[in-house]
Amino acid sequence: MPHRTEDGFAEPRVIGMLRRAVEMAKLAVKGEPVNGRRWRRPKRECPPWCAQNHTCTARSGYPSGEHRSPITTRTHRWGRSTATRVQHVEGRAWLSSNISVELSSDPLLAAAQAGFVHLAVEHAVSATLGELEEAAIRVACVAGAALPPGRSA
Repeated sequence: MPHRTEDGFAEPRVIGMLRRAVEMAKLAVKGEPVNGRRWRRPKRECPPWCAQNHTCTARSGYPSGEHRSPITTRTHRWGRSTATRVQHVEGRAWLSSNISVELSSDPLLAAAQAGFVHLAVEHAVSATLGELEEAAIRVACVAGAALPPGRSA
């Protein structure tokens, strides 16, 4: 017998919808997906540096998921910088970095400052990664490994 309401008999379809809404609310409390579908991919293990929170889409098993470190933010006299280490589930890794620099109110000086800051950042990254690559090649030479094509000791 259908559940009786003040207006009369409730439709069975409405009762089914209400039951489903209660089930979804219970799932939400447990932290499970509530879109009506259950995620079937196995959860992945996060590396120690991963934030392991809502920013890490890899731990939920997403095929294009990424592990993300906690955001590092620093405030400087010239502005602010943020950085996040990211690693795709397939292993590719990179650093996501952002800087905000206060520029001059003079348009010509601001354009020059922006250009110089951009070049300085490019050179700093190139120099840092170049030094690391050269150090890795030196270690490989000492270990007796073959050099990459076009490289000499």
